[in-house]
Amino acid sequence: MDSLTASRFSAAVVDAAQLELGHGESEGNNRGLHIRRFMAPYPDGSEWCAGFASYCLDLAAMKLGLACPVDVLGKSVKRGAKALTRALGSAGTLFTDPAWAMPGDLVCWHRGFPGSWQGHVGIVVQVEGRSILTTIEGNTGKYPAVVRRLRHDITKERLYRFATVRKITP
Repeated sequence: MDSLTASRFSAAVVDAAQLELGHGESEGNNRGLHIRRFMAPYPDGSEWCAGFASYCLDLAAMKLGLACPVDVLGKSVKRGAKALTRALGSAGTLFTDPAWAMPGDLVCWHRGFPGSWQGHVGIVVQVEGRSILTTIEGNTGKYPAVVRRLRHDITKERLYRFATVRKITP
């Protein structure tokens, strides 16, 4: 993806995420109309942070008339934060330096122990300095969890990786 298209795609990802603020669980933990929408074609009842992020990537691609960059792995990326992050990184760049993060990138954290398959993913909407991120994330907090904006000091959290559609060469 060329740099102009990557920039437009990233902006469309943030726009899609912002439209979903406040949407989330309504019929039980990990359940409800919005969760089914984010997780389609999978049923609700699963952790949905990756489903939400994947949904925003899909909407951004549709808005711009592009193929979604994570379709190479199929719909299974909706079921895993780390898998989704790696898929987007394979289409662009996977990195760990917060200085490279920009709005529209994915940020993924370890959950459980660092080598575990589990993770949590959010969409970067703002970067302050080298360590403060504002994100939009799904499935955070206790039931009823909703899509919300959060601030993170990335130096105090267990970062897995960032992913972007941009091609970054160190």
